[in-house]
Amino acid sequence: MDGALRLRSENVSPATTQHNETRAPTMNIGDRVKLTKVPDDLPEGNRQLETLFHGCVGKTFTVAAIDEGLLELHVGEAFEKPADYHRIWVEPNLVKRLEA
Repeated sequence: MDGALRLRSENVSPATTQHNETRAPTMNIGDRVKLTKVPDDLPEGNRQLETLFHGCVGKTFTVAAIDEGLLELHVGEAFEKPADYHRIWVEPNLVKRLEA
């Protein structure tokens, strides 16, 4: 995983997500998505991590990988760096898939 951060909300279980009508649509590698919110379980007191996630909200990224239900987003361009300079892993319910 090369130091990328993975976050999974503790309050979302597969059993409840499967029957939730508002769940995020199935995502695929290459989909363009907009990060809509910061994860609820973001560790407290880590200003760099808070800055990273807050700086990505509202911005558009490409899904680079999918593993164990989490989406890998290369978000470096949000901070004027190469795309893969910063990477985050988020649950699909934290993004909105954009139509092509």
